Amino acid sequence: MKDKVLCVRVNKQTYDDAKEILEPLGISISVGVNMFLKKVCLKKSLPFELTYDDYNNQTKDVIKKCYQVAEDEIEYNSVDEMIEDSKNWK
Repeated sequence: MKDKVLCVRVNKQTYDDAKEILEPLGISISVGVNMFLKKVCLKKSLPFELTYDDYNNQTKDVIKKCYQVAEDEIEYNSVDEMIEDSKNWK
């Protein structure tokens, strides 16, 4: 199977910081990215938990409500109906 070439735009500071951590371990940025992608494939999800701690309280409340809506299987007939209902979310 042929390898694919992946081009990604990365913040310079993030790249430099990652390289500084990976190089002493003998891992190149390319190998590090491959490790990440293989872990995604194995877990069939991101290999880390996403959090929203840096969001403001309003955003946190909306995210929590979205999870509640999904868990309660609340159904809407349109996006407009959901947006209207969201105005009452606490």
